[in-house]
Amino acid sequence: IDACKLHLQKLDIEYFDLYLIHHAYSGPEKRVEQWRACCDLKKSGLCKHIGVSNFSEVHIKELTAAGLEMPEVNQIEIHPLCTQEPLVAYCRNNGILPVAYSSLAPATGWRIDPNQNSSKTAETVLAESKLGTLIPQLMEKYSVTEAQLLLKWAYQHGYPIIPKSVRKERIKANADLFNFTIAAEDLSALDACDENKPLAWPGMNPLEAP
Repeated sequence: IDACKLHLQKLDIEYFDLYLIHHAYSGPEKRVEQWRACCDLKKSGLCKHIGVSNFSEVHIKELTAAGLEMPEVNQIEIHPLCTQEPLVAYCRNNGILPVAYSSLAPATGWRIDPNQNSSKTAETVLAESKLGTLIPQLMEKYSVTEAQLLLKWAYQHGYPIIPKSVRKERIKANADLFNFTIAAEDLSALDACDENKPLAWPGMNPLEAP
């Protein structure tokens, strides 16, 4: 609660539209304590909506077992190599909005520099998967970039997406998704590339936090 108030003060705003717990690594007791604080922040009007990030079904059930409300959002890594279908289904069945982050993780240029932390060890991550063959074909078919194809895949599945870049041309290209639609058969082909392979966290899967 103190941290939230400090953030509001630094940003010079009265409330957050959405406030999230970043991950579940704090352990079961602390997770419940943190979520209870988020619920209190919502009741006090300092946050309009509250949610979590990188929480598994097990982590979320801990919160409800403590008599607390469901998160409104679960922000998780989602892309064709990591579709998270069981967790997405659980979230949607319980009124939790799944938000996709690291949607560009399978892209050949994503976090390949030595100082960029992830579980992606080389540019060959695509070449080693079915996705590596499919993406170039679909890029040519729809006359789009690799990033546009991956973002459109997430968008057509109904996920809010949050790509980020500091380069003006990439920001513009990432938003230019509305002049093409991925055909149903191609969407299914991308779905079939799933390997349950999260890439964003170095050497770990945050959904497996004890």
